[in-house]
Amino acid sequence: MEEIILQQAATFVTDLFENKLSPKNLYHNIAHTERVLENVTKISKHENCNAHDIFLLKLAAWFHDTGYTVVEDVGHEFKSVEIIKQFFDQISISEEDKLLVEKLILVTQSNLPLKHIWSK
Repeated sequence: MEEIILQQAATFVTDLFENKLSPKNLYHNIAHTERVLENVTKISKHENCNAHDIFLLKLAAWFHDTGYTVVEDVGHEFKSVEIIKQFFDQISISEEDKLLVEKLILVTQSNLPLKHIWSK
């Protein structure tokens, strides 16, 4: 089920970037997102994360810069959370997992170390 959700996320984000991202945005695009996903995969395996945690990290990676389709810079993380909430309406995922993914997206805005985000 998690692989299906990640496939749906890929389609959702790719369509969003293709249809809504300003052509002026040369960096925060689908190619950047795919690079982030590759690095999330490498780092999470190196850190021996379990499969579910890797799923959550990848889901956050897919959506982390989607806010750039709405704003040019400041506050894009918050817009990214608004966008993933729309995606959450289309999938089945626990409230706890939703909250964690939202926190992972916001981590660059809040400057909190990841260990504080991940602790329950």
